[in-house]
Amino acid sequence: MGMSPEEFDSITVAEFIAKQKGFFDLELRREKQHWYRTVALLNIQLQKKDRINPERLFEEKKKKPKRVMTREEFEKLNKRWSKFHVAGEPKFPIPG
Repeated sequence: MGMSPEEFDSITVAEFIAKQKGFFDLELRREKQHWYRTVALLNIQLQKKDRINPERLFEEKKKKPKRVMTREEFEKLNKRWSKFHVAGEPKFPIPG
């Protein structure tokens, strides 16, 4: 990040986090520039139908929602791990 030990000792945690975020944003932009150049050089060699769209390389993939465990799955898991519970009592709340 280009900081001297004296500068590191004199900044606050909030300033450090802001500086770190800026540093990683800059590094990400540099990496993207390299990829754009690579794709441009690659596209020169490819036929038009096979060319790569550089924007698609950096699209954010949508996160899938977390799957909720069903009551049957919970019971099966609870039965499997019941030997680790005190007197067979589950330590986890039973889902609705």
